[in-house]
Amino acid sequence: MDGSRLKKVASQLAIAVAGGLVAVTLTGAGPVGAFSVPNNSVNSAKIVNNSVQSIDIKDGTIEPGDLTVRAATRWAKVNAGMNTELIRGRGVENATREGVGGYLVEFAQPITNCAWNATLIHPGAGLETPMVVTLYVTRYTDTSLWVQSMYDDDLADMNDFMGFALTVHC
Repeated sequence: MDGSRLKKVASQLAIAVAGGLVAVTLTGAGPVGAFSVPNNSVNSAKIVNNSVQSIDIKDGTIEPGDLTVRAATRWAKVNAGMNTELIRGRGVENATREGVGGYLVEFAQPITNCAWNATLIHPGAGLETPMVVTLYVTRYTDTSLWVQSMYDDDLADMNDFMGFALTVHC
């Protein structure tokens, strides 16, 4: 290919690129507009797992019902004492008394890398109680927490009318 023919091809290529840029600029979409994605064309099957970040989601477009159990706060309300029972909860399967002052709460999904908090429930609010209970919570397995109730630094069962609420945030 001689020099004049090469100059002619280069000139034509430059004109084509410049024409494309002018067209994109005149549409007002800018360079990104030439490659825009139509609304509602991206669905769950087209998104790579763990690739969406909070900055990618418009505020107000996700409601609590859209979250899985793994993302939503899990909780358990437990009636403690000798007749321990799970009253209600979310993402929790069971609560049992495992010995003096020891309660095991089992969740449906792993709770590793989560934070938790336990609060004493005293349904007789306003009544005096001689018992002040401290709760200690530790992870027992990947899906369960061990709750210990202490009274004056000794393991102690809670009264049957007492219990605890346990929240797990992942």
